[in-house]
Amino acid sequence: MSKKKIFCGSGKIYRFDDGGWVANLSVYFDLVPEKYIHKSEKGKRFIKIKVFPKRSNEKELYIEVDTWQPDKKENKNVVNINVD
Repeated sequence: MSKKKIFCGSGKIYRFDDGGWVANLSVYFDLVPEKYIHKSEKGKRFIKIKVFPKRSNEKELYIEVDTWQPDKKENKNVVNINVD
């Protein structure tokens, strides 16, 4: 059984003549259930998201909450990378 997707924002990709690009995103934290709001070791709150292009227009994006949570048994070899 698949989990219900939680959509929490949108965005748009802007491409430049030099080949670069930027994605402007809006994330609506009020749409994220508390169980998917994590806390870093330094006490900062964050959510994990997935960003996908819309099928109708690849310049537009939608944002989905990453609802995957590891089983307690899987945590043995997890490496945390701190980007604060």
